[in-house]
Amino acid sequence: VERMARAMVTQFGMSDVGSLAIDDGGFMGPEYSEDLSEKIDGAIKAISDECYLNALNILMTNRACLDKVADELTETETMTGDRLRDIIAEYVEIPAKLAAV
Repeated sequence: VERMARAMVTQFGMSDVGSLAIDDGGFMGPEYSEDLSEKIDGAIKAISDECYLNALNILMTNRACLDKVADELTETETMTGDRLRDIIAEYVEIPAKLAAV
């Protein structure tokens, strides 16, 4: 996640740090001010924290489904995609385009 967040901030300008494109600087690394470094680090941390909280929320919201999948995998060790979709469908509606895969 951190590598992706760093690219989002330093290469694509996807933060409040601003639109900037910083190359990796080669062997010596990138050259920029301490102030900019702190802003970049803060933006990367904010993105990482948001992703972590989003993942945690998804896991907690779907805990019953995850437990059922884990229980079945403990017994059978493998599971087909169709069986996984069957279990998930017991808890949430699966969009038609994903159900056909």
